[in-house]
Amino acid sequence: MAANRRGEETVLYFQANGTNISQKSFRLDTFKEMGVNALMIDYRGYGRSTGRIGKEQHIYTDGQTAWNYLVDEKRIDQEDIIVWGRSLGGAVAVEIARGKRIAALILESTFFSLDAVARRQYWFLPTTRLLKFHFENGSKLKQVRAPIVIIHSMEDDYVPFSHAHELYEAAPEPRCLIGTTGSHIDSFDHRQAFFGSLVDRSGNRQQVLSRMMKTIGLDNASAPQRLTKSD
Repeated sequence: MAANRRGEETVLYFQANGTNISQKSFRLDTFKEMGVNALMIDYRGYGRSTGRIGKEQHIYTDGQTAWNYLVDEKRIDQEDIIVWGRSLGGAVAVEIARGKRIAALILESTFFSLDAVARRQYWFLPTTRLLKFHFENGSKLKQVRAPIVIIHSMEDDYVPFSHAHELYEAAPEPRCLIGTTGSHIDSFDHRQAFFGSLVDRSGNRQQVLSRMMKTIGLDNASAPQRLTKSD
């Protein structure tokens, strides 16, 4: 699924677990507002994609295939690609971004490592030995050579906000940490109902977009300075 714009930058978006691109039309609206092109994919076994993810490398391979499509087939410059991942998709985004000269890396509701999430949920089990996947996102960030924006709800009930702090501390400059509200399954740019309550993200949306775009150089004021630092 893609959103076509005339802007030079392209977002390569990796979704969370348990969803597919048919459920992300609202995110395409956000990309349009940002003035960027976008590519979203379904991992193998998600949506209409065939196969299954049997090991961690499989989901990375799917991400790399999407990257190769943009760079090799569409001839998009690496420095014009914004790699964006949400929750599990953040693990794919970090893996794809490291070592590449991309425009920016955006991590939304992403965990420091899957081991850390599992230890919190199942403290009574030897989770590190039992886990099939580890997704060591924090330790990989030092290899990213682009602005890093971390978006995370301070009310996240599954991946605590402390993960965002740890990612921020592990990330090289320039970096930016943006705190939002809502549960783990809420998005800063989507108005939706969960369990009978309506979550309105309209206020969050404009604030997050404004700060994020300033950090990665998409707003008019900072466009000439691609590597703008943000507190």
